[in-house]
Parts: sequence; structure tokens; C-alpha cells
Amino acid sequence: MILLDGIRKHVDRAGAEQIFMNWCSMYHKQGRLIRAGIEKHGKGEEFADAMMRAADGWKVKQLTTGNRSKGERFENQLAPVMMGDRLRITTAPGEFISQFVDEFLSYDGMDTFPNDCLDAVYYCVRLAKGFIKWSDEDSMYGSVVEKIRSRNPLHKLARRRNAARPQMVQRSR
Repeated sequence: MILLDGIRKHVDRAGAEQIFMNWCSMYHKQGRLIRAGIEKHGKGEEFADAMMRAADGWKVKQLTTGNRSKGERFENQLAPVMMGDRLRITTAPGEFISQFVDEFLSYDGMDTFPNDCLDAVYYCVRLAKGFIKWSDEDSMYGSVVEKIRSRNPLHKLARRRNAARPQMVQRSR
């Protein structure tokens, strides 16, 4: 996946709808649009509902954070995808790309600097996950640190008891 461009503007809702419809229709006509995604939180849910009704032949998916903090999303999900060469950034100059690189390099986890472009790229990667086979599926949604599974200590006893039960039933017959 290659990050080519984006739009970074503060616009009102009508402007956002127009930008969204223009981009989707342009890529849909080229046969390159598979699905469009919109962040569902806050006003995004109303916006996504409106865009789903206005969609002209393309699918709009509402995306959530999955109850993960920004730090976890950027450090444990987006960064491994970028480090694994599954997301590349164009070298062509552009305002969105340069802002994304600045945000990525200056992210400190304390919201000291704006991170809107990081959010946008995270949601793009999350939307594309179903269409691109990642070499390690857990790096996109799971933590880099492997989860430790704790087993019930009584599991073996229950298993032995269940295995012994059919024998006891057969004896009583």
C-alpha cells in the first residue's frame, strides 16, 4: 500500500461532504475505489450516515478505534505496518505527506502536537486491512508484545473426570 496524498483542511460539514463526494466519485470512475471509510466517533457518525445515503455505487464503512488509545494505535498498530514495508510513503512533495511525516516523527503520546494526519492514515490502513494480506496479522490489531494466556489450573482435572465418566456409565449398565 502506498500513501500518495490526502487533504488537510478545516472545513464545515458541507465542504467536507463535497470533498468526500468528489474524491469518491473520481476514484470510483477510475475503477480504483473499493470502499470509503469514515471515523465514526463524535460527529463522524452523522456524517457517515449522510455519506452512506448519498453514495453512488460505492461502499462507505464506519470505522472505530476498537477501544484503543491513540498511543496504542500509532505505536502498536500503525508503526509495525510502516516498518514492515506494507505501507510506503510517496517521495512526491505534497502538503499532506509532509504534514504526516512531521506528525509521525514528532508524536510524543501526550497530544503536544496535532495528529490529524496520523489518524487519517491509521484509518486508511485499517480500512485496507481486509483487502491486503499482511504477513503477520496480529501486528495490525494486536500488540507487538505477545499476550500471555493463563490456563485454568483445574482444566486437567475436569478433563480427567470427563474421560473417566463414560467408563463409569458403562459399568453400571
